[in-house]
Amino acid sequence: MGISVAETASITAALRPNPVLSVGADTIGHGTLYNQNQNTSPTDVNVRVDYPIERAHKRELRIDAAGYQRRIVQARVEDSVRRLRLDVTLACIDVIEAKTKLALANDNLQALNGIVSLNEARLRGGAIAPLELTRSRVAMLQFRAGVKTAELAVATSRARLQTLLGRKPSDPLVDVSDPLQIPLPASGPDVELLRTRALDARPDIRAIQLDQARSQADLRLQIAQGKVDFSVGSEYHNTQGITGPVSSVGFFFSALLPVYNRNQGEIARARAEQTQIARGLTALQSQVNGEI
Repeated sequence: MGISVAETASITAALRPNPVLSVGADTIGHGTLYNQNQNTSPTDVNVRVDYPIERAHKRELRIDAAGYQRRIVQARVEDSVRRLRLDVTLACIDVIEAKTKLALANDNLQALNGIVSLNEARLRGGAIAPLELTRSRVAMLQFRAGVKTAELAVATSRARLQTLLGRKPSDPLVDVSDPLQIPLPASGPDVELLRTRALDARPDIRAIQLDQARSQADLRLQIAQGKVDFSVGSEYHNTQGITGPVSSVGFFFSALLPVYNRNQGEIARARAEQTQIARGLTALQSQVNGEI
């Protein structure tokens, strides 16, 4: 869903500024027309249209900066898929491991039950003291607790796998019946090759690299925002005179004076964000190297 949300940023970035329409009318009197015999002023009507003009390619830079957002979200989606696949694989391994430990705990419990039965026979024959039988029974109780713990671990791992697979709570718990067939190379893996492939192909690294490019585009945009825009306008003026209506047309130019605000804060913010993203990329690359 974040992809469709990010696409709307490109629509907003491509929009042009709206023109400004101004309409005015002035008169002094009681609603009568102006003439020499009445103490009124001429009726004055004006219509003016101003259009803002953006300088320094602001619109193109906005489109460029907004275009990175969708690519960043797409890379994050791919990274979510990668993480989900990894989590499901590890959850399957956890289920297999928990079931193997449960089988081992049951085998140990059965073996200890045999020892308890043997000690009971030896006690009846007078070969051992009652204390030895008590010790074996206490050990058997401990192994029974271990079996219960192993059963709980199996249920917990299956419930976690159930959640990762997106099953409903009313569905029966999923199970892994066969061991995972993960092909292993005959020799040890080439660590440098794996590191190079990970740094080149992992979507989380690609996402932060795209974010780094977006911050550079944002810096260019903020520098352009510091450039002064101006407005051009035209006005039609109509005045009711003695001899009849008098019309005139005027043209206007206006611009802000960049005395105080030159977008210094946003430029500094974009530069600080660049440093932050660069350090985040270094930290992520270090984390990937550790995982490899």
